[in-house]
Amino acid sequence: MKRLLLIVLTLLLGTGSALASEQLRVLSDRDFAPYSMIQNGKPSGIDVEVFAEACKRAGVDYSLQLVEWEDLVKRLHTGQCHAAFSLFRTPEREKDVLFVDRAVMHYSDYGLFTRVGSGLAFDSWDDLRGKRIGSIGGFAMSDGFQQAAKNGIFTSRAYVDEASCVGGLLKGEIDGFVGQLDTTHYQLNRMGMTNTVVYLPKLVRSRRPAYIGFSRAALSERLEGVAARLGKALQSMYRDGTYNSIARRYLFRF
Repeated sequence: MKRLLLIVLTLLLGTGSALASEQLRVLSDRDFAPYSMIQNGKPSGIDVEVFAEACKRAGVDYSLQLVEWEDLVKRLHTGQCHAAFSLFRTPEREKDVLFVDRAVMHYSDYGLFTRVGSGLAFDSWDDLRGKRIGSIGGFAMSDGFQQAAKNGIFTSRAYVDEASCVGGLLKGEIDGFVGQLDTTHYQLNRMGMTNTVVYLPKLVRSRRPAYIGFSRAALSERLEGVAARLGKALQSMYRDGTYNSIARRYLFRF
């Protein structure tokens, strides 16, 4: 009898381990409000809700952990997780990441933010000659921005996040900064600064798509199938209006 119980327990534990190994391990950025953030100790945001609904439609069991961006990139590229969201697609990144490009998680627009009444104008990069322009370190805003900074048209200064960019602007360290419109406006609203800091009409970059990415180091035939199902699920969410319904809870523009 004891031997039978041991066999049953072994089988149950083995089954549990097998099921656990099937769970998709996913990472996202903890500081990218309103797309991914931690609220009341739990993951929240547009991308978080969109991903949850896509997994529900695709029949995918997953665990989600929100981490620092640098940690996310490292773990994704080395196979310490199965997937992550949301990432820009670059030739360098594609070496280590399989992108679910059937549908995007979101689009990013980038603008030049400055203080109201600063007199800063931006119709071409030459308008920024001699200016001090901030941006978030580690992100390539656009080829034009990178080239203008490299050519010395303006002095570039890196900050850790949007709030730090705003702080640098208010302290007079910079004349303006490039920021993602949704995330920067979200921070300005939280800081009560939407009437003090504004973005200029001409965008630095528009509609840059961000995707779910699967680690090639952890990729298998099963995970390729999961990626395909998630892509189809995302497509269906755009078609039936679910994506906009989720986004509208965080951003008025949807």
